[in-house]
Amino acid sequence: MIEYSTLEEKTFANRGLERFDVGIGTGIGVDFGKAIVGLSYELGLRDIGPSGNVYWPFYSTSYKNRNVALSLEYKF
Repeated sequence: MIEYSTLEEKTFANRGLERFDVGIGTGIGVDFGKAIVGLSYELGLRDIGPSGNVYWPFYSTSYKNRNVALSLEYKF
């Protein structure tokens, strides 16, 4: 019989990611009659990476949320 074990790490524990973040965002939209095309960017201001004893897959660099979104909207 083959025995194995799995490694279970908590996502939001002492060695995991921070639970809360704050950030800023900006965006722009262009109106084309009944269609709107938008582009937005959001940046997290807090380092949400683990503190203390870092391990794989966490590296000793800064973890900040970033988001780029492209939207296509239609007005009825």
